[in-house]
Amino acid sequence: MVLSDGRIAYAGPAESAITYFADMGFPAPEHSNPADFFLNLVNREFTDPNSVDKLLDMWVSAESKYGSESNLKALDDSDDAVAADNDNSSLYRTGLFSQIGTLLRRQSLLIGRDPTLYVGRMVMFLFSCAFFAVIYIQARKRVQEQALYRLFLLMWFIGVPSSLGVIAVFAMNLEFNAIKREVKDGMVRPVAYFISNAILQLPLCFVMGIFAMSVPGYGIAGFNGEAYLAFLCVYSLTLWSFECMAQFFSIQFDNPLLGMLMYMNMWFSAFLFAGVMVPEEDVIWPFRAFCYSLPLRWSLTGMAKVEFSGTTFRGAVPYHAGDENSTDASLRFPYGEEDPWTTAEISKGFKCDPNVPMLACNGYTGDQVLDSIGQNYKSIGSENNVFRDTMFIVIIGIVFKLQFLVFMVMKLKSAKPPVPENALKAA
Repeated sequence: MVLSDGRIAYAGPAESAITYFADMGFPAPEHSNPADFFLNLVNREFTDPNSVDKLLDMWVSAESKYGSESNLKALDDSDDAVAADNDNSSLYRTGLFSQIGTLLRRQSLLIGRDPTLYVGRMVMFLFSCAFFAVIYIQARKRVQEQALYRLFLLMWFIGVPSSLGVIAVFAMNLEFNAIKREVKDGMVRPVAYFISNAILQLPLCFVMGIFAMSVPGYGIAGFNGEAYLAFLCVYSLTLWSFECMAQFFSIQFDNPLLGMLMYMNMWFSAFLFAGVMVPEEDVIWPFRAFCYSLPLRWSLTGMAKVEFSGTTFRGAVPYHAGDENSTDASLRFPYGEEDPWTTAEISKGFKCDPNVPMLACNGYTGDQVLDSIGQNYKSIGSENNVFRDTMFIVIIGIVFKLQFLVFMVMKLKSAKPPVPENALKAA
């Protein structure tokens, strides 16, 4: 069908259109695009308006010969069907699951073609984390002096990649504007976009976590390989939580630059209130709420527990009940007769090599090291709260995801799909 000013210039089989316009005195040039030719014929900006009116009048008399009454009747019937159904869902010609499948396929294709949102960040995660792993190369040694630096390396590993979510704010803003136009055109349901996006988002965050930690963390920094899956879970869910935060800020403002500024402000707050820079009990209310409502506080505690637990650090020996009175000199005096077990060492459960500085004496087991570090960094400790920490990370992500949903619904109210005239009359 070819329309101009709401009037029909041609309606019928596509293969007959060239013949019709030629019979009317408008033959198509050889080797030209028929679609462009037809549009130029009825476009008053490229064709004389009188010629366009003449062409429209020709169809009135030629309709019986060239028109397809069955096609026109089908269009009328479809309009009547829409008018008979006041449910707005009838405006979408495909089902919800079909739309979700289409959006999933399209988004998967775009991820490969446009590296801005995910592929680019995967590469950046790999190289940025590898950079910090090389800078902290001595921390790969599980010795007393490097225990604290190992914790600092964890902070860089999660802090820098999570900050790069600012890129996602801009990309998601562009994506939402495209979806907004499609919703207005009646092509997709908002819920289809929300579901398809959520389905892809979490697995992609795990892939980004693999890029960030596999080589830098476990290949270069020598992390505990036995805890790889548990660490990856906490790490990737933290990335997902920040991804939900980025998605919310991407539509909070029409200008994506404002959303990017808000994201960086929130990321900085998360880094500041992670429990390492300042103890949470020293933070006054209402600012202390940031310690509990942002993901880095929980992710750092969980990752430290997973990474340190079950490992041992050289430069110390463990205490076993009765070692101080043992007949075995190697147990009673592990570092020589001039250095017996003290009451403080028995209480702590370990004894450090005399060559290790007192302030660097952290413990033999990973849990002992965590407790020693926790004397200065209160959020760190040997308590096994990994499940609790992970749940807080997930809850924070869900809260931002729900806020995104609310803002999406509010913004898409102004982008309702077109309603046929018959449907409006029926209503």
